[in-house]
Amino acid sequence: MYHLFHDLVHLDRLTGAGLPPLSLGSTNIDHLVLTGAGWLLIDAKGCGAGVLGTDDEGRGQLIAPNGERVAQPWMDTSRSYSQAGAAYRLTDGRKGQLVWVVPAETVIDETSAARARIFEKSGTLCDLGEVVSGALTTMLPEPAPVDPQVLERLNGHLAVS
Repeated sequence: MYHLFHDLVHLDRLTGAGLPPLSLGSTNIDHLVLTGAGWLLIDAKGCGAGVLGTDDEGRGQLIAPNGERVAQPWMDTSRSYSQAGAAYRLTDGRKGQLVWVVPAETVIDETSAARARIFEKSGTLCDLGEVVSGALTTMLPEPAPVDPQVLERLNGHLAVS
């Protein structure tokens, strides 16, 4: 069975998995797919139309159709690995994967984008068209029952609308 969580918040002083506490301040987890076998953290990015990659210094950028270069600072940080650390703690040590999803009108320059800091440890970048075509299927953990205490813990971090 799969469980989907959207907008997990209050990620401060998180404990679990035998690790020291972790505080992410006001950072949230965009989407988390969970099974008893693991998790997939999905971070949606609204960078827009253009070609996504890095500049000569390896910093994230989008080259818009009009030629404008728009910085993509989310590509220059390891924040997502901190979010993965939060997911690891919240799920009592289950392992998972990271994926960043950009709009379908974003063309990913695979060679250039691969130099971004977000990929220093692992992760996948794909566009929404690829997601619709099933790209996440191979990344999803095997369906397995989730400990009810883990579900309760994650439910306690859901943003209230």
